[in-house]
Amino acid sequence: MLEAGPTVTEIGVAQAAVEEVAARRGLAQAKLDECLLEAPFGGVITEVLVRPGDLARPQAPLLKMMDPSSLVVRAGLPESCAADIREGTEAVVRLDAYPGETFCAKIERVYPRLEWGSRTRIIEAKVVDPVELMPRLFVRLSVQGRVADSAVVVPDAAIVTTPRGGKVVYVVNSSKAEMRKVAIGLQQGDRVQITDGLRAGEMVVTAGNLNLKDGVEVSVAKAAPGGKPAVARKDEGDGEAEMKRLLLQGKFPVRLRKCDKGGLRLDTLDELCGYLHDAIEKHPFARYIGTFDHYSHTTSLSDGVVDSGILGAKNVMFCFGKKLESPDVLSVRPRSIGICETESQFVISFLEAPSAKATETMERWVCGLARPASDVGGKQAQGGEKQ
Repeated sequence: MLEAGPTVTEIGVAQAAVEEVAARRGLAQAKLDECLLEAPFGGVITEVLVRPGDLARPQAPLLKMMDPSSLVVRAGLPESCAADIREGTEAVVRLDAYPGETFCAKIERVYPRLEWGSRTRIIEAKVVDPVELMPRLFVRLSVQGRVADSAVVVPDAAIVTTPRGGKVVYVVNSSKAEMRKVAIGLQQGDRVQITDGLRAGEMVVTAGNLNLKDGVEVSVAKAAPGGKPAVARKDEGDGEAEMKRLLLQGKFPVRLRKCDKGGLRLDTLDELCGYLHDAIEKHPFARYIGTFDHYSHTTSLSDGVVDSGILGAKNVMFCFGKKLESPDVLSVRPRSIGICETESQFVISFLEAPSAKATETMERWVCGLARPASDVGGKQAQGGEKQ
């Protein structure tokens, strides 16, 4: 039998067994292939949308992934400089995730239209320097636009916006403030180019100019060591002549003014709140909401803490809302102006609004509380009209 070898039947049975095993292997491979997902590109998984045991339906998303090398910085250019940027323009990027460091970037795409809501032109920049980027990082992008080799430049604090939207500065001329209409050009940081209305070398007022009028007498304050002279109105009192800009807790932009009680038109905390109430009601589209007694609320709490120097604190709440173009705008509404009373002062503050015009309006309301220069240091006549 060994010499005769396997019969035809035995060979057929063995061949059938081999084919059966191959068929089982093919079926197992097909099932395995159905369980494997092949990514269309190399990257990292950022999100898993299913859990073990879930039913994966056809066309249902299972994972999200990204290619880190494809990340770009997306930003919006103001309309005023939207036409000055081209593809290939170099840029500088600063990331909050890497404080103190700067990275080179290059503009790779410039969108062909402006965004309706923000009136900005979207650009995309590619970071050239090696750095680990992640989606949704906060980025500060600096791009060089137009360049003025020779320009008349003033601090932005010197520019006052009129109710009709014009720009003016006050020039010191023979110890008097002279109002000049100006045209604004480029702006970099806190410096603004003046293209018309001002000559190089003229002294402009940078403090207290919101309360100035054409022809008002001014005096030049002595400069601090190594500093520049500042110009202030005469007889402004001991309180601050203008609202200070500061970052509360290092991130919230706040305008604040400390006013001596003798330098205001009104005498009490309630009268100040009433003044703001009236100013809000007179505004064409601002709406008064209410006045919140923050001092009473905090002192009523079992664990409330109030500084011993605070005698009263109230918030006048209102809304400037003229447009409701997206849900996220509700995060910055309504507005609030806070008034805190101490033994000798009223401290008035508010959070800056996204709209520069709204911020200027609130600042104008607060500065309107100051007494006229002729009244500072004295009391108003009994029975006189309060504004």
